[in-house]
Amino acid sequence: MTENLTDDYGDEQYENELEESIVKRLDLFSEPETQFKPLSEAVEGFLEFARHPELRVWTGIDPIDEATRGVAPGELMQVNGFAHNGKTVLVVEMLLKNESRVGILFTHDETRNDVLIKLAASVTGIGAEEIERRVNQEDPTILEVLDDIAHRFSNLAVFDDNISLHSMDRAYDAVTKQLGPVAFVVFDYADLLDENMEPAQKLRALKGWGKDKMVPFILLHQSSKSAGGGGKVVSIESGSHDRGDTGTFIIGVRRKINMLKDQIRVCEEKIENTQNEKMADRLRDRIIEIETDLIPRHQNTITVSLVKNKRPPMRKVDEIDFRLDTETGRLIPMGKKFDDDEEPDMPLPVTFTHGKSARQLLAERGGA
Repeated sequence: MTENLTDDYGDEQYENELEESIVKRLDLFSEPETQFKPLSEAVEGFLEFARHPELRVWTGIDPIDEATRGVAPGELMQVNGFAHNGKTVLVVEMLLKNESRVGILFTHDETRNDVLIKLAASVTGIGAEEIERRVNQEDPTILEVLDDIAHRFSNLAVFDDNISLHSMDRAYDAVTKQLGPVAFVVFDYADLLDENMEPAQKLRALKGWGKDKMVPFILLHQSSKSAGGGGKVVSIESGSHDRGDTGTFIIGVRRKINMLKDQIRVCEEKIENTQNEKMADRLRDRIIEIETDLIPRHQNTITVSLVKNKRPPMRKVDEIDFRLDTETGRLIPMGKKFDDDEEPDMPLPVTFTHGKSARQLLAERGGA
């Protein structure tokens, strides 16, 4: 892992860069000048894009990569999801897909050690606990494995301190100087930008930073509790204080188990508030169905979708279920969205026809 890359810069250069950074930051809040640019410039820009797909970065999830055709320099891919719903897992998949390329990971939420062990577990298939146990036993094989992972990802610069726009500039310049042109940048997550700004301003500032650097930029963004809590389906407006107008692409990530637990909570509240014993019995049946069938089935399900795509023809990708291997952190495709007898995302209605329970209706559907 690359570290301390900013130490090469002297005090004078630091002061000059600080002044430039302040000017840039002030520009974020000023009205931009309106300049006429001929459409011929757009032709050149599109030709550059079309002729150089090797400059784009990929998520490692084939349906999304096919729909977006990669994240190009200057573009922003936003990954939206509620806390602890799998956003960082998706980042690991992306790092594995682009392991030989020069990249920067700004991750105040995790340490370099966390990043290293996640990459090691993902690449080798050896669980993090097992790696730690073998290290404690001075297993020479696992020490070689860790050295190999560090070598394989030697082009990945991980910064785990508080990060501001100015320190991002310095880190970017230092990585470029030491490792060469940067192929992609990942920022985990937007609210952790160390600037005195509102959340929406942070999003715009980060988008402007990536566009200024002309680098593919992956930005993790945490959904608000009202928009993304309870395992809700991620929409274009699920981001906290975000209208969905920031990124070229928006990926939604959620955990179905959180949705199921929320359904149990709703059912329990309705049982407490109803005087209808038949209704209460049906709600209890629903709770049993969720606890005995659906929660075990979706204990480790992570669901990913492409909810915004500005790349013509602007195809979206419906939700795809993956099983999270909790030992290694890898996402394993689960095939089609549902098994033939699997419960759909949305809960069954509280009131059923003919007084039948959820279990009876499911049995009839399975036998049809």
